[in-house]
Amino acid sequence: MRYDWNERLEAARKDELEAASFYNQLASVAPNSVIAQILSSMAADEYGHARTLAAMMTSRMNISFPTIDPSLARPGSNDFRRGLERALQGELEAIAEYAEFAQMASTLEQKTIFLSIAGDEYGHARTFITLLAGGLG
Repeated sequence: MRYDWNERLEAARKDELEAASFYNQLASVAPNSVIAQILSSMAADEYGHARTLAAMMTSRMNISFPTIDPSLARPGSNDFRRGLERALQGELEAIAEYAEFAQMASTLEQKTIFLSIAGDEYGHARTFITLLAGGLG
């Protein structure tokens, strides 16, 4: 099977944009302003990841930087706890995906970028676990 970097990076970029939009929607229904700020910060991280991936792709092909499209939001954001559970699952999947990208990357710079993003996703997953365990979701 041929490994298509551009296809996988584009899919990851879209996932990051969907996560950014979804976390902003979760922030809008969060039970308090502190949790809303945390979720908004995580949304900004995801948007930054999308920009980073777009920049990596642009170095090989001509793709413009992404913007958040509200229509990409995942359904079900009105149920806050279910939203947190979905977000946790997405972060766990992203950690595995970026670890795979790092293993397959051909340069140390690419490996570092992918592991940095995986580290952010790991932090997001821990935050979701904390919110869920603390009964805030």
